[in-house]
Amino acid sequence: MAISDLVARVREEILDDAVAPYLWSDASLIRYANEAVTEACLRAPLINRIATQAVTIGEATYTLNSSAKQVLLIKLVSTNSPLTQTTTAELDAFVGQDWRDQQGTPSHFIKQAHKITLYPKPVAADDLYISTTNTPDDDFDLDDDIDASMQHGLLYYIAYKAFLKNDADTYNPNRASEFLGLFDRYFGPQKSVRLLSFQNDMPLYQTLSGGRIC
Repeated sequence: MAISDLVARVREEILDDAVAPYLWSDASLIRYANEAVTEACLRAPLINRIATQAVTIGEATYTLNSSAKQVLLIKLVSTNSPLTQTTTAELDAFVGQDWRDQQGTPSHFIKQAHKITLYPKPVAADDLYISTTNTPDDDFDLDDDIDASMQHGLLYYIAYKAFLKNDADTYNPNRASEFLGLFDRYFGPQKSVRLLSFQNDMPLYQTLSGGRIC
């Protein structure tokens, strides 16, 4: 299924707008569909990506893909043990203020926005295997990245946006609210930018259980 298929489905199944002249243009519904995918991925871990990053001796900080949200796993290709995610506060408290200068085989990493910092600084060249949850990127494919069972939920966000179109024949805030509620039930409630940033940078184990990882 492509984005255009979502548009055709929402016209037929929800909007009753399958015959021209349309109340909603294709351009508008395609824009709403793309917004639906992004919004769903911000609320739920729908897209997973695998990447590799070359590790340079003495270089601790590396940039993630701009679509990366939360790190699921990072490991050195030369080892079988995943690195443990931690925070600057934990390293300050349990390792000491000089942790940024320490060198060795990396055992931990910190995520801040779209950067990761290894601890300790690597003393050997290697590669990182990085698994993340993501928002849509240039490689996004609806069928490959979002399970078919979840794709129907995207129609609700498209309908929500469609019924907010400020036109006498389309504006219906009650129906918009109804479909936003259905979308929320599929993918979870909308999160603030601050909460998203906090959750994406927190160690996954702490996010899920509140436990310590250092």
